[in-house]
Order: sequence, then structure tokens, then C-alpha cells
Amino acid sequence: MHVAQATALPPLTGPQTTKLKHLTIVTLAAKCRSIPYSTLLKELDIATSNVRELEDLIIEAIYAGIIQAKLDQRNAQLEVECFIGRDIKREKLDSMIEKLEHWCSNCSAVLEAVEEEIARANTLKAVSMRDQEKMEQESKQLRQTLLKMTSSSMEPEEDQQFGGQKQSTKKGIRGSALAQKVIKK
Repeated sequence: MHVAQATALPPLTGPQTTKLKHLTIVTLAAKCRSIPYSTLLKELDIATSNVRELEDLIIEAIYAGIIQAKLDQRNAQLEVECFIGRDIKREKLDSMIEKLEHWCSNCSAVLEAVEEEIARANTLKAVSMRDQEKMEQESKQLRQTLLKMTSSSMEPEEDQQFGGQKQSTKKGIRGSALAQKVIKK
């Protein structure tokens, strides 16, 4: 396009020319994923004998992230995998707006679902924490009850005389309290 209007436009600098050539590669990539070198040479206004200049330009475009492609020197073509977007044509705006609105509604639905999951998780966490606190309180009460029972059973009992010997109601190593009484007799 610039070549056709070169006389009406100011001359381009080196970087401007390179940028236009990169964008031309992107435009060609949008039409075809395998671009013959001959097409590239013609569209980029590079001499057919200067394939090295073409390959250098393509390599610059790859390193700049403008395209993701492979040079197929055996078949003399550029194999394009991915490329940056160009300006949108007016007739495609409605389609793009529709796609973006659909994407936004999907994002809103996902966000709503995530918020519901967060609320549910927080509710479950609160219930779990209440249950844990209740169990800890019950455990504490049970320990206190057991300590009271243990300490009350450990208090000395009143001595009972049985044949001049003290009688114990607790079991010893050798058996029951009754056996201890008989042994002491």
C-alpha cells in the first residue's frame, strides 16, 4: 500500500520500513499459514536473489514476537504457527463485540460461582470451628471430671481395724483387698 502511494507520502525511515514489512508478513499469515518465499519477496519488495535479507527480516519478526513460525528452507516457505492481531475491519466489530460480551458474561458467571464456593467454604469453616471448640470444651470438662474422680479416690480412707491390722479396700499387687486381709491374719 505504501509503495503505491509513495509519491504522496513522506519517505519512511529504516525502522518504519521494517515495521511495515513485519505487518505485511502478519497480513499474509492471516490469509495463509504456509507462505512461499516467492510471495513474501514480491509483497515485501525484496529482490528475488536476496533470500538472506528475507530470512533475516522473518527472524527479526519472530524474535520481536510478531509471529511464531519456522523457516522451511527446503520448500522455500514460511510455516506460520501464530501471529499478532492487526486492526479490526468495521464489518467484524459487531462479531467481536458479541464475542467480548459473551466472554464477559462467562467471566461474571465464573466469578459468581467462585464467590458462592468461597461463601460455602467460609460457612463450613465456621461450623467446623464451632464443632472443634465444642469438642475441646467437652474434652476439658471430661478431664476435669476425671481429675476430680481420681483425686477423690486417692484420698486416704478411714482405717478400719480387722484383727489389729489396717484394712485396705484397694487391690494390691498380689490380688484383691480380701486376699490382703487373709494374708495379714
